[in-house]
Amino acid sequence: GATKGVQVDDATQSASFPLQVRALSVNGGATQGTIQAVISVTYTYADGCKIILEGEGFESKGKVPYIEGPNGKVYKGFECTIPNVMDVINSLPDPEPRNTDFLDCVKTRQKFALAEDNGHHSCTIVNMGACALRLGRTLNFDPDKQLFIDDDAANQLINQPMRAPWGS
Repeated sequence: GATKGVQVDDATQSASFPLQVRALSVNGGATQGTIQAVISVTYTYADGCKIILEGEGFESKGKVPYIEGPNGKVYKGFECTIPNVMDVINSLPDPEPRNTDFLDCVKTRQKFALAEDNGHHSCTIVNMGACALRLGRTLNFDPDKQLFIDDDAANQLINQPMRAPWGS
């Protein structure tokens, strides 16, 4: 069938969010409580990097990478095809120190290490996979609009009515 694309440039969230999610399960679409039927969920990013998650007990018989990008693949046990990957990792600067004491952050109004944007990104990616599983098909995501592209059924799953007193 036809495919829809998303314009990607430096101003988009494309590095933070996958643009496509594909989920496979034993019997097609999965509903809440049937996630054990998952075979795999594949997230594809704008640069071609793929993150592949496989359900426990359904690991591929062959060698399937957990992360696959334009420069190589990373397998279980951190086995890697990226040339000199440890040299690259060791050459990266240490991250800036972050406050991991939540109560101290509240008192001092400092940003907590596990900031809300990290939580939002993590939850969005998990929910994208859940939507693909429930619908039993590949979904395309617009990271700027935070919506699935031309897919009302998928968007209804991420924008469900809230119960009182939060709903309108």
